[in-house]
Amino acid sequence: MTDIYTIIKGLPPMSDGDQVNVHHCKEGRGNDRLYIKRTTDGYIYNCFHCGQSGGVRASSLEGPGIRVRPDRAARSPASSPTSIPRDGEGDVGRWPPQARGWVGRYLNAGEVNEYGLLYSPRLRRVILPVHRGGTLLGYQTRRIYDDDEGPKYATYTVNPSLFYLHTHPVGVDATPVCVVVEDMLSAIKCRRFVSSAALFGVSLKDTLLGEMVRQHSKWLIFLDDDNLQVKAAARKLKKRLDIFGECGIIEGVGKDPKGCTDDELRRLLT
Repeated sequence: MTDIYTIIKGLPPMSDGDQVNVHHCKEGRGNDRLYIKRTTDGYIYNCFHCGQSGGVRASSLEGPGIRVRPDRAARSPASSPTSIPRDGEGDVGRWPPQARGWVGRYLNAGEVNEYGLLYSPRLRRVILPVHRGGTLLGYQTRRIYDDDEGPKYATYTVNPSLFYLHTHPVGVDATPVCVVVEDMLSAIKCRRFVSSAALFGVSLKDTLLGEMVRQHSKWLIFLDDDNLQVKAAARKLKKRLDIFGECGIIEGVGKDPKGCTDDELRRLLT
């Protein structure tokens, strides 16, 4: 279990009212998300698994990400979501080997550029931004160094209910089947063959459900095949989608969707 103070100290700059969900504890079952919200003078937090909750004053912390910016009231959440760290580097050739190696295992250079992946020297993390209609919905940061004590993924968005990635193959508005995955890189890889939707987790938000139902009537659920909780989540997703069309589950692959080869994905998805 990572210390909450350590997690908060490692956060990127957040404005008053910004929210983030990060991994905190792994023991037992249930939701292991730690919810953190920036307030005028600090942070409030609650772990939906272990029950830890409370507040941390900004004045008691030192390090990156601790910055008081009580200007949220002057901004519109719909038009001004969380800003990407300013030092984000888009030229993959200037990324450190660890960042290039992690992304390069899954995506090609064209996909990295198309989706605007970045590397932040200050955060020492890869940045995965999510846009919709030209609007930034938020972003994730991904740990790439062994000495990074922060969460593997950290999500930053003004409105969590809008934070998802729904994309189609190049030159195609839609495909008959939409594959539902957990993470952004899996969605980008699957999108080489079919439409895809990244949940950034295993729960299906009503906003995404409405979007998927409008554009598709067939779905394949392809979550990370790693534990019984994820398999239960896949069955729950299928139950919801079965109401609106045909839905199947891909299981027993033994690897994440982004870890599959193109030949494997073509066989599984088409």
